[in-house]
Amino acid sequence: MNADCYRNGMPRFMIEIETEDPPIFESQATYLDRLGLLLPGERKRLTAEDFEPDVLGSYSH
Repeated sequence: MNADCYRNGMPRFMIEIETEDPPIFESQATYLDRLGLLLPGERKRLTAEDFEPDVLGSYSH
């Protein structure tokens, strides 16, 4: 796949998604924290929910 098939590091399209075992990706907050890219004070403003994994297909937006 090329870069046009991804948005924020997550695939935009998938042929099939197993509803019982959907793809799971690290959250943006986890990614930024892992790479040391959070700004000073930014981690304090994030909640535990911000660090929860993103489950493909579970978005409300």
